[in-house]
Parts: sequence; C-alpha cells; structure tokens
Amino acid sequence: MITLGIGALGFTGFAAAQADPDNNDTSAAPAEPGQINPHLAADAFAADYVVDNKPAEDLPRSGNLNRNGPEMKAVASWLAVPTTTEQDSSGAAIGPAAEQMANLEDEFEREGWKQVGEPKVVGTPTSAPITIDGTSGLRITACLNDASVKVIGPNGRVVRPESQGQRVLNTFDLIEDPDAGWKVVATGFPSDPRC
Repeated sequence: MITLGIGALGFTGFAAAQADPDNNDTSAAPAEPGQINPHLAADAFAADYVVDNKPAEDLPRSGNLNRNGPEMKAVASWLAVPTTTEQDSSGAAIGPAAEQMANLEDEFEREGWKQVGEPKVVGTPTSAPITIDGTSGLRITACLNDASVKVIGPNGRVVRPESQGQRVLNTFDLIEDPDAGWKVVATGFPSDPRC
C-alpha cells in the first residue's frame, strides 16, 4: 500500500489503513500533538515545522474559503502532482510537504508510473488561521473525491484503479511567500476523515 500524502494516493492509502479495525497498520497512527502527520511520509524525516494540533473547526475564525482563491490554487497544484513524471512541483510545496512530494515523484519515475486524473474538491472547503514555525498560515480542510484518479504503470498496466467515489476529508497547511504566493507545508487528515 502506498501511504504518501499526495493527491488520491495519500488519502486512499489512509482510508485503507483506517479500515483496519484491530489497528495493526501503523501507517494510520495519528500524529503526536505538535507534530506533522509522520504516517504520511515515505521515509522518516524530521518535521521542520510545528503546526497547531487542533482540528480546523476548533481554531478561531474558521470560515468558508473561495474555491477559486489563491490558497485553493496552491492546493490544486499539490493535488496535480504527479500527473506526469516530467511535472515541476517545486512551486507547490516547501518543507516537509516538498520532501514528501519529491519522494513520491522519485517513486513514480523509478517505477514508470503515471497518475491519470486528479482528486476533486467536493463541497466548500474551510480555512482557519494557524501558526507554522512562528509564521501565520492557514489550515485548509477540504473533502476530496478520488473517483477519477488511477495510476498506470509501464506497459499500460493499472497499478491503482479508479475508486468508487471514495471521499475523504484532508487538511492542507499553507504559508504565504510574499514573492511566490501560497505553498503547502504539510498535509494530513482530521481524526474523523469522513465527509
């Protein structure tokens, strides 16, 4: 099972892990307070950012977010990787999210995989202010549907077929770079990822 937190692969891996009622799969282990979702990483890496550990709905001033705003464009860039192994993802993420993305891109290139389709945001995403490494940021909570996403291997073999409309609540922690716009710093799931 691929348990990386990019696009449909991340939340599909998490949903499969959540289906383990005996908790034998450590990939579904929740993050410790103040830590960034360590179960989403392909390789263990030190979290460079400490993120508020409250779910978005418990943070002050949580509200609806414009689906066409710059924050959601940053999330859309994150979800688009890896639609192709040639795509440059350096503008979509920084910190742990950038390392996570690079690991997934390396795996796709090594295996000769290609993602076809992208997860779709369902409903209205919400945002709430958070502090990331002493910098003001946003936690976006969005319901994603991966029904149109599949992964194709070399020779056209389907590695991950299209799902039956799996919907999972995802979180995206972002900071704004004054020169480059919003960047994804971390991704994860609330304690109850149903949506």
